[in-house]
Amino acid sequence: MGAVNIIGFYSTKSVLEAINKGVIEATLMVDTYQMGVEAVNSVSEVLEVGYVSDYVAVDTYVIGQKEAKEILDQTVEEETFTQIP
Repeated sequence: MGAVNIIGFYSTKSVLEAINKGVIEATLMVDTYQMGVEAVNSVSEVLEVGYVSDYVAVDTYVIGQKEAKEILDQTVEEETFTQIP
């Protein structure tokens, strides 16, 4: 039998934990900050010229096991730091 690699899309805590455990190979992320900037630019263009392209490209990146562990570790540190005793 063959092997199946699961690739996710977006990063929730449960997806990151599954990547960290090796259940999911990786996940794809869209640069949401860049997406927001491009959305504002598109609105400005519509107001200035009256139209805008249907297609706006934004960067994507892959979160593998190493990156998932780093993000989870950072999240734990932030949660621990912000908890009120």
